[in-house]
Amino acid sequence: MECRNAQVPQDLIPADILKSPDSHALCKFLRCFVLEIRKEDGTMYPPSSIRSILGGLHRVLRENGATFSIFDKDDPIFREFALTLDTATSQLHSEGIGAKCNKALVIPFEHEVIFWDKGVISYGSPKSLMRAVFFGIGMHFVLRGVEEHCNLKIEQIEHFPSDQSLYSSDTYYKYTKYISKNNIHRFKDINTTNKCVRVYAKPDNERCLVHLLDFYLSKLPPDPPAFYLRPLLNIPALPDLPWYTKMPIGANTLKNVVPEISEEAGIGVRYTNHSL
Repeated sequence: MECRNAQVPQDLIPADILKSPDSHALCKFLRCFVLEIRKEDGTMYPPSSIRSILGGLHRVLRENGATFSIFDKDDPIFREFALTLDTATSQLHSEGIGAKCNKALVIPFEHEVIFWDKGVISYGSPKSLMRAVFFGIGMHFVLRGVEEHCNLKIEQIEHFPSDQSLYSSDTYYKYTKYISKNNIHRFKDINTTNKCVRVYAKPDNERCLVHLLDFYLSKLPPDPPAFYLRPLLNIPALPDLPWYTKMPIGANTLKNVVPEISEEAGIGVRYTNHSL
């Protein structure tokens, strides 16, 4: 194999290089290898494939008695190899080679029905009710990031008309988005409007989000410090007592709401909050 890069020596790689005790020579040829390796059709490998190939070479080196690691950035001998590897990886990504976008699985309606049928989300307990509200808000108001849920306040979700006892197809909740990492609202932004989303009642559907929110909000303690509060283990004996403590639910717990829903439902798929 020849090295076409002008900064890498043009020597041919010896067949027994992986048996050589000379780590300096090995480093020189590994740098050449990373820059020159190609598929059979001449196209470049993605970084993940190069990593796998180098992992295989490293294993062979160890089997041949090598006591060093080619991936040790603290080893002054292989520091240049590490720099070459980083440069090659950056170049490949800049050309779109190996760059991929991991899209969250979208939850189909059939699985949503299973969540309800199995009681994982329901009106039946403080925890399952909180999950049902989280699920509905994420889906209808497009709240998926844990930061948005964690910072959600009661006043961001308004009932219209203001009379909570009214419930018809004209009843709705309006969600107003406050500040976020993409919506900082500096002084120059004072004339911009916040994102608002409405969800209307569906009186013929027990799983209607408006009805869920009415029920959930009625079970919160007075002056709740956050929208999502820590649920009690069981429903209180007295119907007028709240179902939730005044302790906000932490970010880690909110991050795992949808994964836990999918796992407890036993559907064989692990969804995330971004699947909503």
